[in-house]
Amino acid sequence: GQHVRACVTYAAEDAAAARRLVQRVRAAPNGQRLSGVQLTTDIPVQALQQALAEADCLVVCCSPAAFASDRVNAEIDEYLRTNVGSR
Repeated sequence: GQHVRACVTYAAEDAAAARRLVQRVRAAPNGQRLSGVQLTTDIPVQALQQALAEADCLVVCCSPAAFASDRVNAEIDEYLRTNVGSR
């Protein structure tokens, strides 16, 4: 598969906004360079830990629901755990 340049994490309540964000990023003038932007929920569970470890960045769609989401917080923690000091 292609390198995931950026993972986008979000709460279930914010799914529509997160999908719009990814569509807009992929459609940007430099879209070819940004084609590796992917929602964390679109990454197979067994590949998520590796994708987070290898991603250039993690985009967090912030909202009250995201703040309260165990999944979003776990994905942030995993990204920080595997990327501390590297980016």
